[in-house]
Amino acid sequence: TRWRVICMSPNLLRGKMFISNSTIFIPVDGKIRGFAYQKLAFKDFECSVVSEESKLIKEKNRFVIVNLENVYHLEKKLNSETPLITNG
Repeated sequence: TRWRVICMSPNLLRGKMFISNSTIFIPVDGKIRGFAYQKLAFKDFECSVVSEESKLIKEKNRFVIVNLENVYHLEKKLNSETPLITNG
């Protein structure tokens, strides 16, 4: 078995990322990065309200993004590739 080591700042990850269905979701400036560690593949979800300081929470089929000043919900609109961002 071969193992790949990924270095990330512990301050970046503390309380800000989450794991769901073998995918690690990490906040990055302007996007949520999903890393499927079993496939060794990345996918980015564009979202202008996300920063490295954002806390991510997964609720069913949407992300909750908690920033210092606001809480946002990011979910996919029906029949659309563009996600819907709501302040709430």
